[in-house]
Amino acid sequence: MFMIRKTTFPGCAIRAVVGGLFFTSLAMTGSARAADTTEELIKLMHSKGMLTPAETSAFLEKHQMEKAASSSTSAGKPMTVVPGGERYLQTISDNVARDIKDNVKQEVKNELRDEIARDIKIDAHTASVPDWTKRIRFGGDMRMRHQSEYYDPANSTFVKPDKPTELLNSTVDRSRERYRIRVGAKLKVNEQMEGEFRIATGNESDPVSTNDTLGDTFNKDTVTLDLGYVRWKPFAQSSTWTGNAALTLGRMPNPFFSTDLVWDKDVNPEGAAMNLMIPMGPRFKGHLTAAAFSIQEVEWSQQDKWLYGGQVGLEYSPRTTLNAQIYAAYYDYRNIEGEMNEPNLTLNDFTAPAFIQKGNSIFDINPLTGNSNYKAALAMDYNQFNLTAMVDVGIFEPIHVVFLADYVENLGYDDTAIYERTGVHVEEQTSGYQYGIAVGYPTVQELWDWRLSLYYKYLESDAVLDAFTDSDFHGGGTNAKGWILGGDLGVYKNTWLATRWLSTTEIDGPPFAIDTLQIDLNVKF
Repeated sequence: MFMIRKTTFPGCAIRAVVGGLFFTSLAMTGSARAADTTEELIKLMHSKGMLTPAETSAFLEKHQMEKAASSSTSAGKPMTVVPGGERYLQTISDNVARDIKDNVKQEVKNELRDEIARDIKIDAHTASVPDWTKRIRFGGDMRMRHQSEYYDPANSTFVKPDKPTELLNSTVDRSRERYRIRVGAKLKVNEQMEGEFRIATGNESDPVSTNDTLGDTFNKDTVTLDLGYVRWKPFAQSSTWTGNAALTLGRMPNPFFSTDLVWDKDVNPEGAAMNLMIPMGPRFKGHLTAAAFSIQEVEWSQQDKWLYGGQVGLEYSPRTTLNAQIYAAYYDYRNIEGEMNEPNLTLNDFTAPAFIQKGNSIFDINPLTGNSNYKAALAMDYNQFNLTAMVDVGIFEPIHVVFLADYVENLGYDDTAIYERTGVHVEEQTSGYQYGIAVGYPTVQELWDWRLSLYYKYLESDAVLDAFTDSDFHGGGTNAKGWILGGDLGVYKNTWLATRWLSTTEIDGPPFAIDTLQIDLNVKF
């Protein structure tokens, strides 16, 4: 906001007033006493810096000439009014008024311009800011990571799930230097409509990571569109309803309340989602989320792959230092299981997933061709029930203690359907859970802010779709259990160090144990 300061008369207006008063006094009186007073006034104005030396000399010279003329014409006569004095006074008054008006107007205009320019912190001479620029907010983050992976020497040898001719590293320790950059903008279109777009490092074939690994002969790295959506909030200006509602379309942040037990944090699904928050008194809030996400569009087929999800939740906040939330979600994957090809045909190749990590039960939909045309597809359907609870205790503000518990069960397991599809029986391994605690600042963004966390995770082979779960735990995928110890420390404003130690092993099958160390430098802008 800006304000108009009280404005004084410019110097030129003051000089006009002085000159007007001086000549008016002569025109009206013609007296020597008035002339002497005027001379003293001129000298006083000069001493105060209101008149320049040149202006002072001109006024005094004019004064002396008028004084001499007045003396020769009025000697021995009483004081009289000079003929035409009223007309001269009117002329002088009009000129003085015009000078004051023009100069004061310019003075106010200049002060307004300077005041506004200071408020928006730009040069007054180039102050021209389009309205649309005020509705865009840019931002982003960068992360530099060192990652080391230590394998148990007793580990078995494995092949890659989707490439049986290539070995999966399970025995040789490795270290990598990686980085992630994300830059985007949030757009406020109007009071009800907003949007966001963001680009990030990574590639189009990996939905669970935006990391880029150093060591590619200094080759150029790629960026991808990480986010791109619009969001409509129809009740944003409502004065009668205190809840929130939003409809989001495009490539969006995950709209579900969740942990990395089910969803990797880098997964940004594509489609439509609706979120609704309903007040239920001073202490309770209800939450509802529904979404439809396109996983794979298939040409020459009506069997496109989709995910339909719904979630309900209850939030309890009896006071500002305590918040508890519980959510129940159901994720229904459609057309995701594989179908066997006829001999020498490839009509069902589209049923193989475009991306997998490891852990899910899979089978080859081209069994008669051997490795020459191997296609790994999912053996079962995935209909996941997910229950998540969180309690945030802030009585030690700014330190918070956050307890977390998460459970998932795949209800899509059907041994008969799996046997008809694959010709083999698959053991039921469909449960997963995670629990843990975090202590420290809710967000680490200032110097010496800190947070510590410890979690235990247990995720059976077919509890969730391995393509979208955490890509760091056990090297990504399912059929894993273990501990995660983490710590964050602020080192500057919007700059912090983070470290995690993940110690994991397999749940079922041949031995496969990994310890992973991650050390991150994070900056946010």
